[in-house]
Amino acid sequence: FHGPHGSYDAPVWYNDLEFGAGAAPRTPNYNTSREGKVNFLADNPHIDGLGGIWIDTAMVARWRALKAVDDAVSGVIDKLELDGYLNNTFVIYTSDNGYHLGQFCVPTQKHLPYETDVRVPFFIRGPGIPGGSTVHQLVAN
Repeated sequence: FHGPHGSYDAPVWYNDLEFGAGAAPRTPNYNTSREGKVNFLADNPHIDGLGGIWIDTAMVARWRALKAVDDAVSGVIDKLELDGYLNNTFVIYTSDNGYHLGQFCVPTQKHLPYETDVRVPFFIRGPGIPGGSTVHQLVAN
């Protein structure tokens, strides 16, 4: 798979796949003031209209690339079920980092110590884990 980092290569059959409004979330820290931030953040200009379009385009392209991963995970789950192994198998799904799109005037990045960068998905299913359960303990990958 090509990861949903740059160049955002998705299989061609997903080229026309749409995702909601097609816009990256405009979180409260999107395009915010950089006052008081370290120099490499404080010196970033505000994101203009063209920059916002680029961010939205990148988000849709990333989701299209990730859809291929989602399909592959589904295929693995289906095969485990078909072969009778699913109920005796732990399936773990996580990521290496979060990602932000325009927060703190940074178009796309993943290396900052902010919630958008450090929050990652972590899903696990398997024997002894009740479906739909949630835990709030800190985990690391």
